[in-house]
Amino acid sequence: SQNAHVGEKNVLITVALKNNPGVTSMLLRLKYDDSALMLNKIFYNEDIGGNYVPSKYGDNPVVLYWVDGLENKTNDWIFVTVSFDVLSTAKKGEYDLILSYDADDVFDVDEKNVHFEIINGKIVLS
Repeated sequence: SQNAHVGEKNVLITVALKNNPGVTSMLLRLKYDDSALMLNKIFYNEDIGGNYVPSKYGDNPVVLYWVDGLENKTNDWIFVTVSFDVLSTAKKGEYDLILSYDADDVFDVDEKNVHFEIINGKIVLS
């Protein structure tokens, strides 16, 4: 979870992989409460190589998509860092950040689906 204040700008949330057996393509969806949060920037981790498909900032959930296609990327790494602005009209409390994926949207270089556990995040406004 990330603590923030009403009206705060550039609240950063990291989406990371841990104990990753190897993926070559990944499409995730990030749902957030747009009555309190406004997505303002997505920073893909360019150090892992591959290609990123630009996200549509008005979409909620927003699609986060990366593909290498040539090799598996293993181990722990940051996938994206997402920056939110907290709206001045937001109320204090907890706002869930919910990640999801379809089974066929995360796979390895052999085109075998890679299943993983998602740990959702939240922004706590005080």
